[in-house]
Amino acid sequence: MSVPIYVMFVSAIAGAVAYGLNIGVAVYSVSFWHYYVYWLAYVFRAVPHATFKRDAVLMKSVSLAALGWAFFSGNPDILSTIVVTFGFALNAYASVVMGSDRSYYGYEIGGLPFQQITAFPFSITAHPMLTGNIIAFGGTLINTEFREHWWPLAVTHVAMNAGLLIMETTLSARSRGAQPALAKLIAARFAIGAVVLSLCAVIGYVAYGTLGSATGIMLGILISGHAFALYRLYSTDTRQGSVRHNFTDGKAT
Repeated sequence: MSVPIYVMFVSAIAGAVAYGLNIGVAVYSVSFWHYYVYWLAYVFRAVPHATFKRDAVLMKSVSLAALGWAFFSGNPDILSTIVVTFGFALNAYASVVMGSDRSYYGYEIGGLPFQQITAFPFSITAHPMLTGNIIAFGGTLINTEFREHWWPLAVTHVAMNAGLLIMETTLSARSRGAQPALAKLIAARFAIGAVVLSLCAVIGYVAYGTLGSATGIMLGILISGHAFALYRLYSTDTRQGSVRHNFTDGKAT
């Protein structure tokens, strides 16, 4: 269900851009959804692991395609290209070492048995994938032209990866008993949903206010609707006979 929703969202953004909006609208609109899905999956653990992994891979692929367009549409210098390549290579290699399923919270969501990985690059840092992402996105800022036009994009990616790092290290330190209380309470879920809806509406209007109030409001509604649809899907447990899994030191890609 989440794939059709996301495809319709991306198609609507693409159609709006084709109709006459700035390409920057599309880049910013599709670049950060995978972080949101990581958070929803990690906190609520209410969807099958295969669903989360599919959504995460799809949304991250679109995000990286948008970043690649922004980065290579200019004149990337050698140093920034090397740093970006190194960062993403570190991410990719760490994912290979850990395994695809474990990279996408396979223990926390998928029920895989606990496994302590000590091989490189986990011998250097406990979160090499997020570290690689931060290096890569930060490396884009080395390029003067990219930094001038797209610095908010890179800075937001760095902040989002730092947020995932905080999420993993903070939530994994909690009691290994039941799921966190906020994920249990229906009232809490709806309260979080209302906050998400409000924030997305504000972001949509402010970010695209330069395009005109009507356009900003419509885009805000589109973004809010997509965010709330994902929230409802990820906060409602659709698994039958499954066992909720405890938090541990998970790694997101």
